[in-house]
Amino acid sequence: MKKLNLYIIPFLFIACIALTSCEKEDVKVVLPKQDTTTTIFSCYLGPDYRNQVFVNLSDSTQLSFPQTIWDLSFSCDSNNFDITLNGGNAALIANVGSGKFKPNIDINTLKWKWDEASGKSDSLALSGWYDTNKSLSNDFVYVIDRGPNFPNQIRYIQFKILDVDAKNYTIAYTDISGMMPQSIVFIPRFKNKLHTYLSFEKGGIILDIEPDKNDWDFCFIRYRTVYYDLNPPFPYLVNGININTYKNEAAVDSSLNFYKIDLPTALYLKFRTQRDAMGFDWKVYDFNTQHYKSRDFVNYIIQPIGNMPGNIWKMRFTDFYNNQGQKGYPVFEVKKLN
Repeated sequence: MKKLNLYIIPFLFIACIALTSCEKEDVKVVLPKQDTTTTIFSCYLGPDYRNQVFVNLSDSTQLSFPQTIWDLSFSCDSNNFDITLNGGNAALIANVGSGKFKPNIDINTLKWKWDEASGKSDSLALSGWYDTNKSLSNDFVYVIDRGPNFPNQIRYIQFKILDVDAKNYTIAYTDISGMMPQSIVFIPRFKNKLHTYLSFEKGGIILDIEPDKNDWDFCFIRYRTVYYDLNPPFPYLVNGININTYKNEAAVDSSLNFYKIDLPTALYLKFRTQRDAMGFDWKVYDFNTQHYKSRDFVNYIIQPIGNMPGNIWKMRFTDFYNNQGQKGYPVFEVKKLN
């Protein structure tokens, strides 16, 4: 037996060497680098998009209120006189001349106007109310159609913007007949806000509902966009985003990989300062599935205007539904670039 083992052992040794030489070397598998520094946000707009939601990217806070509660918003900037409509209510404005409130207005004969989605001063329905050369109101009488969701007896209102100074706007309003006693309302220009909001309910309600102008980056809001390529032009309500035009500008890109966008790449993009710079087409409706699909290949860059301090962000949308499959819950990921 001992003699037999002497022959077997060398044979086993040689066999082991041969088998070892046939084994392939280990190949290192490099996993894709995960971007663990992005923050995931989710906002509650509601299935009917009833909430207007302000988002602060720096501290991940949100503030929301029902969008239907206001009719007009007033710029608080002492050098700006913009008054905007609640396009999300499908509100409209008609100018019916100057002077006193008008009796017997036929609403079917009025020439209705709306605000453009950009929010530029010269594109607003109320853009001509103030004479900057004379520094006074043009004394126009306006009719507002507050929107089809209001009962007819309170849907149409006549109003005038009487005056404005560094502290307040002064407006007068009455019902559509022009026969009711007029109400006078002072709308304060809050120094720390971008807008003050007004509702024509119950004698005029001043709404201090917006966050401080330094404490939000953009808001989800329902507004009107108009397809002018159709005949006649077709106004359409969309659920989109307005940026904070006091502090931010935005760029949109669909050619880059979100995770590969760095600061130099982001700053090369074209930025816009109008309020709808981020738009509303971060989602698209799929008629086959009858669901909205997030356009996660679209990238958004938000940065401070000029020399304003602040952060530069990249973001993209990844979903529009919550875990129960309900729409109106946009989900987006954000990363600070500076």
